[in-house]
Amino acid sequence: MLREFEYSIDCDHSSIREFLLKKEYSKNCLSFLKQNEGVFLNGKPVKMTEPLYAGDILKTVFDERQSNEMVVDTEIPVDMVYEDEDIIVVNKQAGLPVHPSFFNYTHNLANALSHYYHSRNENYINRCITRLDGDTSGLVLLAKNLYSCAILQKRLRQHKIYKEYTAIVEGNFAEDRGIIDKPIARKTPDTMERCVRDDGQPAVTEYHVIRQIPGYSMLRIITHTGRTHQIRVHMAYIGHSLIGDWLYNPKSKIVPRQALHVSLLEFAHPITGEHMSFSCELPEEIRIEGL
Repeated sequence: MLREFEYSIDCDHSSIREFLLKKEYSKNCLSFLKQNEGVFLNGKPVKMTEPLYAGDILKTVFDERQSNEMVVDTEIPVDMVYEDEDIIVVNKQAGLPVHPSFFNYTHNLANALSHYYHSRNENYINRCITRLDGDTSGLVLLAKNLYSCAILQKRLRQHKIYKEYTAIVEGNFAEDRGIIDKPIARKTPDTMERCVRDDGQPAVTEYHVIRQIPGYSMLRIITHTGRTHQIRVHMAYIGHSLIGDWLYNPKSKIVPRQALHVSLLEFAHPITGEHMSFSCELPEEIRIEGL
């Protein structure tokens, strides 16, 4: 993919590097531009040590034409919610890990998107910003170039990418909202299972009750930290396990997988600054009658 950014300079700057750092170019971005001669001042290639003056035209060029060598193409349906030159938003299906791994080398979201773009004769570099468990469905944000990726990763660290989950859990609540502030740790060093434990990492989960029927509740959940299995562990800890959760609620067979779905995603566009908001409904396979 070839992506260019142009800037009309309105005041003096000591160097191009200084200007680009103010524009939130990461060190990785600057290194890529340097190695690929991707900086042009008034139409001529220059080094980033050059000063800038009012009236100059600066252009940066991200010429990323090589796809990920380690990501193979797999024809998997992709529910593309939104895409432009800089970002992708996908409604990920359950049972599909986000990243390739030893056990899921050919069946993951990266494989699906690689096939999607290669079938359109476009290259694809996998840059996932918001990650989900394989069995969790819903909205996922990805970056399409190095610069948008740098900005979105920074926004993620700043907690400026807002995400809401919808979950169905066992039991009913007397209060319509609550906050679980309990540290989470790996249960044993050689297992994926997590638990609440005093020596764990800080974890905060906020929940709001949407609807209830006898024995079950639908919740809106916001995570204020990003621990592995955080929602699943916290809800099990307070006695309201997710239905269908094979690891933390193995007796629940009412739905075929954990009833957890990213239903809302909001953030500022990394390049334009425009407020972006996306929503998607809870999938039918994890709905239960009355909720």
